[in-house]
Amino acid sequence: MDPQDPTQTAIRFSLQAAAGAAGTTDAHDGPGLVEMHRHMRELEAHLQEDSRADAAQICALAMGMTEKLIGKLHPTPDELLSWVHFLLQHVGAMTGVPLAQDWTTAAPPPPAAKAFAPPPNPMQADLRMAKSDGIRLGELLVQMSFLKSEDVQRALDVQHQTNCRLGEAMVTLGLITQKALDNALRVQMRRRGGGT
Repeated sequence: MDPQDPTQTAIRFSLQAAAGAAGTTDAHDGPGLVEMHRHMRELEAHLQEDSRADAAQICALAMGMTEKLIGKLHPTPDELLSWVHFLLQHVGAMTGVPLAQDWTTAAPPPPAAKAFAPPPNPMQADLRMAKSDGIRLGELLVQMSFLKSEDVQRALDVQHQTNCRLGEAMVTLGLITQKALDNALRVQMRRRGGGT
């Protein structure tokens, strides 16, 4: 790793921050888990920028596991098996140990972190949408086509677990950018003020 390369430096700092958060966070510490997830998301972006797709996939896997912890959800047996297959394939590649072709093709690499999202609860999402006045942030973002109702539900679950603001949960989960959130908040304020 070249210490002068800005991308390498960003990778090092993000990795150290994520590892530090993981080492000091309890599995029931919602804000700590959200912070750890944020560092891993930054790390994954830097790894992708540096064309390290294999390391970015592992980071995405760790983010998916962290999302399960944040949402207090248990992974399905299929998810667990997929994670184990992927990790063993990576260890095989790192150590130069060939794995049987039929075994490695049997388990596709795990999908990106968003695929590990908690399943949406349509009844709860519909209930929230039915009571809405059109000014709630989540509904506004759905109307603006920034998010789907399932995405809002994921963010609401994180907000409930960590006591953070809904927009902060959305940005932390990578559902929207800070700029998109700022724009939506401006629209929300205009609507609450009587504008359109």
